Amino acid sequence: MNKGKYSVTLRAMRNGSPGAKIDEYRHDGQCFVEGRPGSEYCLEIRNNSSERVLAVPSVDGLSVMDGEKATNESGGYIIEPYDSIKVKGYRHTLDEVGAFKFTEKGEGYASSKGSSRNAGVISVKFYAEKEDEYKKALDDLKKEIERLRQDNRRNRTIRIPEPYPVPKPYPVPDDWWRPWRPRPWWESPVTWGTHDLICKSSAGENTAGFNSDTLGGPTLRCMAASGPAQSYSAEVQHQSKDVSEFNLETGWGQKVTDRVREIPFTRGHLLTTIDIYYSDRNGLKEMDVPLKKKKNISYPKGFATPPAGWGE
Repeated sequence: MNKGKYSVTLRAMRNGSPGAKIDEYRHDGQCFVEGRPGSEYCLEIRNNSSERVLAVPSVDGLSVMDGEKATNESGGYIIEPYDSIKVKGYRHTLDEVGAFKFTEKGEGYASSKGSSRNAGVISVKFYAEKEDEYKKALDDLKKEIERLRQDNRRNRTIRIPEPYPVPKPYPVPDDWWRPWRPRPWWESPVTWGTHDLICKSSAGENTAGFNSDTLGGPTLRCMAASGPAQSYSAEVQHQSKDVSEFNLETGWGQKVTDRVREIPFTRGHLLTTIDIYYSDRNGLKEMDVPLKKKKNISYPKGFATPPAGWGE
């Protein structure tokens, strides 16, 4: 299912390897898939944006990272720009997972933990990366330098330093043969001044030095704000249908090797949420979910005549 720049797809698992895509059906603005008890599946999550994001998946209301009730503070997977990952199961260690496996209702992982209220719902929340305050201060400083340069070009009243000033050639006067001639003011060389640009914040008075090689300009001073991190303690609420037709859950399948590593990521605002609902074929029919539709054709002028003996 696609939602803006992000997508989630269910794929069948065979011998621990992702296989064919599981068909999706649309009904009442929601996305449904058909599950078959005993079969394993994985989640293919794609990030088609230019920024890396944090994808936080949950199945039947439980976080796939720690098996606890999913919240806005649950862990997730970092996806690089224009990249995708496959979440193959409940995370057991940094090296292995327990594959997602369709089970009958009451036999799944959520039921074993006494929390089957959201059975039949797969949800993935996408979070932006909170802009690092140090990097933000640096970017703001670069913008201020560029603004000063623009002002300098317009009225030449603001002098800002350059890393390696290069003298500009003087215009050649008509009386070039008299080098001792006094030059008018408009032929005077540019005088470079020095300024300290400081990015202030309410965090304190300590400053961190910025190298001129990093900025491509003069040596500057900047301080980064260090406020308290925003809290994301609100509980995730799945918007599942309140009907009994969701008669499947997800349990633990076979052990699958899936190595990961932990790296820092500052969680920012919520970008979007993708929900996928699943049930068996009978449950989908009871919910009037349109299953496999017939293909449409146009202008048939008859059909092909098979050769003798065909189909015998």
